Amino acid sequence: RGLFTAITDCGAGGLSSAVGEMGADVGAQVQLEKVPLKYAGLRYDEIWISEAQERMVMSVPASHIEELLKLAASEDVEATVIGTFGTDRDELVLRYGETEVGRLAMKFLHDGIPMPTRRATIRNTGGAPELRKTGSSRFLPTPTSPPSIGSSVNTTTKCRPAASSSR
Repeated sequence: RGLFTAITDCGAGGLSSAVGEMGADVGAQVQLEKVPLKYAGLRYDEIWISEAQERMVMSVPASHIEELLKLAASEDVEATVIGTFGTDRDELVLRYGETEVGRLAMKFLHDGIPMPTRRATIRNTGGAPELRKTGSSRFLPTPTSPPSIGSSVNTTTKCRPAASSSR
């Protein structure tokens, strides 16, 4: 029926990931108090990052909202308008009621501070293992499993730009 222009799930990262990716080029405003909750009593920050893989975020042109909501209701699917895509300054703006609880430039969200590659070597010095750092980055992400003594850990952290989407 052509009722929406983009759709993604609220898996890892919840709305922060779904809305953040979909609004990468146009910005977004979200009214967090309008988000249906699976668990009562969540704070606004918990609502924003709550992972609920059975939920989807859709970008729906204003002219199709009523038709989509009626279709969802006819299929016994809960659907709610929680915000809009498109802001004057391509920002992500979060509100809870009348209170603004977050504002972030989409460029920063997706491009952020570059994180250079860094190499660390763990050596056995006869006592406790010693971590020797090389390179100039600010931090070394913790590996998911500890390396064996004498091995090298090469870690790279990059910000991946989101795919472009329509408003």
